[in-house]
Amino acid sequence: MRIFLIVCVLLTALWSFDQNGGGLGGFEPGAYQKESFFPTAFNQTRHLNTCFGESAQVLWRIKTSGFIFAAPVLDAAGNIYIGNADGTFFSFGPDAQERWRFKTAGQVRGEAVIHRDHIVIAGGGSVLYAWDLNGTLLWTHHARGRFNGAPAIDSAGHIYAAAQDGHLYALKPDGTLLWQTRVQTPLRAPAVIRADGTILLAGENGRLYALDKSGALLWERSIGGQMDTAPLIDRKGRIYVGTKDWAIYGLDSEGQERWRHETGWYVTESPAFGADGTVLIGSWDWNFYALDQNGSLRWEAEVESYISYVTTSALSDRCGHVLFAARNGKLYLHDANGERLWSLKLGNAIYASPGASRKGTIYIGTLEGALYAIGAKE
Repeated sequence: MRIFLIVCVLLTALWSFDQNGGGLGGFEPGAYQKESFFPTAFNQTRHLNTCFGESAQVLWRIKTSGFIFAAPVLDAAGNIYIGNADGTFFSFGPDAQERWRFKTAGQVRGEAVIHRDHIVIAGGGSVLYAWDLNGTLLWTHHARGRFNGAPAIDSAGHIYAAAQDGHLYALKPDGTLLWQTRVQTPLRAPAVIRADGTILLAGENGRLYALDKSGALLWERSIGGQMDTAPLIDRKGRIYVGTKDWAIYGLDSEGQERWRHETGWYVTESPAFGADGTVLIGSWDWNFYALDQNGSLRWEAEVESYISYVTTSALSDRCGHVLFAARNGKLYLHDANGERLWSLKLGNAIYASPGASRKGTIYIGTLEGALYAIGAKE
């Protein structure tokens, strides 16, 4: 019996959500649904304990009535949650059957998160919604500005949502307001929470803000150009972020520049960690970059045409694979050396980052409003 229990604990650890990607990241472990494999798209390393197949085929496709800009999230049963630009939030089973839908007050441009109490939270316009996983509405919170990104959840279950009017809202798990504060710039990127409890906000004005858990400003730094993406945090608390001044930055834990890697155009998506700690990020210059944590280039890969800039954050797996999508509607998988293993045409354009299940099934939405499930060829 003791051996059986030990095996169960080990398997649970292997397949449950690992916010810090096997020790690569420096995020505060949040009160997400731990039994889920992918309960949040950001506030994590985007390095997953699975392996994507070295071949690919479409398993199923669901057409919705609006553009999809947000990454999907998954619960412990493998059910998928995603919203679209006509304001509808959906839940689908892993068999592509619709479980429920809810019409929100505005476009759903940001990702949902799945709370430990089995609550799904997503933004629709300037409203935050919480449902149970069967679609029963639990609460709403009305804000002043539109939400673009996923909320972040801390270890106490508090919810932090950044709005486009510069407000950061901190809510209790029941949706009541804990506090709110404002920085002097629009916030297009999700908040992230570092292991020491620091909340980091990337501003449209090119400034990075660090706040404590009461909302008090700890420091702010001028980084460069506009930031539309959530920063990535390593185990030392150091920060990695892309900007619209055509660069990728590596910062120390206080936001001071360590290095700067120039690209040929905007960088508008969040970086991810590879299996060995490589920083993975794409640019509008039609290239995808793999950098070491000192900013040196390990490899770069070009997508196939001049309209095909990289429009999503990457996912990496334990086998060294790197997955990302581009504006040309193609999904790409590369190996640890940057060699392309496959590409798959899905639609006219993709602006939503991918998510994945513990079995390596990939889920991604397209600008034409379709949600795809992709798996290895048999």
